[in-house]
Amino acid sequence: MAAALELRRALLSDLSKSAAAAAKIQEEEEPKLKLKHGEGESPTVAATNGIARPQYNNVAYWEDRYAKSSPGEVYEWVLGYDNLSLREKIDDFINSSFSQLTALNVLHPGCGDSTLGVALSASKSVRREVRVVNTDASATAIAKMSDRHPEAEWVVMDSLVCPPHDHCLAYDVVLDKCLLDAFTCGGTEFDKRKMVHGYLEHCANALKAGGRMLVISFGQPETRRRYFEKQTFANIQNDPWPWKDTLTMSKVRGIGQDQRSKEAFLYVLEKK
Repeated sequence: MAAALELRRALLSDLSKSAAAAAKIQEEEEPKLKLKHGEGESPTVAATNGIARPQYNNVAYWEDRYAKSSPGEVYEWVLGYDNLSLREKIDDFINSSFSQLTALNVLHPGCGDSTLGVALSASKSVRREVRVVNTDASATAIAKMSDRHPEAEWVVMDSLVCPPHDHCLAYDVVLDKCLLDAFTCGGTEFDKRKMVHGYLEHCANALKAGGRMLVISFGQPETRRRYFEKQTFANIQNDPWPWKDTLTMSKVRGIGQDQRSKEAFLYVLEKK
């Protein structure tokens, strides 16, 4: 009996270690998103437009999250515009895009409760007028941010479908901070590719010809670059690939809102 009990303890110990190792791998590989869950809260699973949207790529999850957040709560994924290194990268990107234009129209999809778009619109380090339209699929997030910052533009919009007519071919720049990351969370690899494809189509339809997209991501090139390449979507893509083969990459480091060291990886795409 004693030997059987000892064997059982050993097996349970091995299972516990294996579970811990698996959890660590999942945390490190993807999505590297640290969320604060309420007690008893569990990610939900839903289907939107025929696509499974578990956890962070589920609109219902975000509706619930923003409904439970405190009135003045703001959460900046990875790094905020107050980080000097990231701000310099964003400003350089904005200043170098369509230098002949005196004003730029910028789409900021998946804004959540980030103040990035508000800060960019008011920035003195950008050498031209910047109009930022902040969008999110969560009506709760948009309502909250509209109340907090009525001077900015806030629109409820699903970034997985074609933009409304008045937002098509309307923007010079798309500024993404961790929305593409959210679409790579949960589900099968095909689910992820289908979501990212829908999102990139949304952004391409919103951009004018030659428009540029800056993706600020947790994801290192080994896990993200494939989502910017045509062959990744070979069994999904029907229309011509709308992006030029000019992807550029860089990264910045800094201290995030949670006071932990962060790395942000930046990817720049250009529409044909």
